[in-house]
Amino acid sequence: MSATKSDKHVFAVSPFMKALTFTSVSKTANKDPQIESRNKMIKAVNEQLVLAAEYLERGDGTLAARTRERKRKNADGELVKTDVAYTPRMWWFKQDGKYYCNIRYGNRPIVFANGKAAVVIGKKTNIVETLTTIRDAVSNKELDELIMTTRKRVKKSKKA
Repeated sequence: MSATKSDKHVFAVSPFMKALTFTSVSKTANKDPQIESRNKMIKAVNEQLVLAAEYLERGDGTLAARTRERKRKNADGELVKTDVAYTPRMWWFKQDGKYYCNIRYGNRPIVFANGKAAVVIGKKTNIVETLTTIRDAVSNKELDELIMTTRKRVKKSKKA
């Protein structure tokens, strides 16, 4: 192995490392909030589609338990990763014999017009179709303005 001199340090370079090219570039922090919000929304709708498929498959209106990884303090006071059970929140609900869907950004429903925040699904079998339509609308940038308005509401409530 040959040695490479850097400002104050000398590093041993293996033949494998010689094949790589190094640079001093850092990851850019300038991200478009609208694109990030849209991607977050698409991810959330895709999760709802998985829940809907399970909901329809099980037939009893329940979902299987899920876990997510969280950092918790153990008995010694150290942070360790543990699996924590949680119940996913379905965006759709049944009322008056019909199904409805609240499209959510974060924990807030997106309000469309004059306080109308629910989409009429109708029959239980239309849940997946409705969620797919919503995902397509988000992907086609049709809900960008509403998502950004709701995002501002979510950020305002966090500051308060």
